[in-house]
Amino acid sequence: MNRQAELRMRFLFGIATLCLATATAFCQSRPASQHDTSQWQNVDQLCGILIFATPKKKTITTVDGKTEIRLYPNVLKDAVVTLYRGTSLDKKCCAGKTPAERTKSNKLGRFELPGFHGGWYWVRIETNDFSATIPLHVTSDFNEKSCRDRSVGRIFTVDAQPPKVETRIY
Repeated sequence: MNRQAELRMRFLFGIATLCLATATAFCQSRPASQHDTSQWQNVDQLCGILIFATPKKKTITTVDGKTEIRLYPNVLKDAVVTLYRGTSLDKKCCAGKTPAERTKSNKLGRFELPGFHGGWYWVRIETNDFSATIPLHVTSDFNEKSCRDRSVGRIFTVDAQPPKVETRIY
């Protein structure tokens, strides 16, 4: 690739990044009550990392004395994660339902809900100033080894519209 093509590609990547940052900022500013929770997300395990769509910005000073802004995942730490059983026909959660399990995310945003079989569930995530509900179709029975495998990441973007679950292979 010649120098001009490389510069053009970097420029286009920068524009795409800016557009993504603008769109995700819009997602985070919506109140949780406006989120559409009727779109079921597939996930193989009830474990992963809770994040916000908009990354954290941190200004650093480089070795040559210049400052730059770096983006880091914006994890949701110390959130209460409550699991409710559901059905594929459910449109809402969680009024009148008894929680099946409850846990808390750690300082890195990680959570784990062990011992559950594949099926339909609702996950409610709450802090003092944020709440979201994610409808999940869990495709496998709980597997501790799979949840702790560092080569697989399950990322729950709690403020996306609708909330999004991704499985990434590293």
